[in-house]
Amino acid sequence: VQSVMTEPKKRIATRPSRAAKRKRLDEKTRRGQTKELRKKVLD
Repeated sequence: VQSVMTEPKKRIATRPSRAAKRKRLDEKTRRGQTKELRKKVLD
């Protein structure tokens, strides 16, 4: 019963690491290239 009464701790926002940012951007680039290939080819 007591555990329900206590509020959960607030989450402290932290910055994403440089590696995490790089990984996300690489994934974005790869996803963009995949979508680019789906386009129709204009002659």
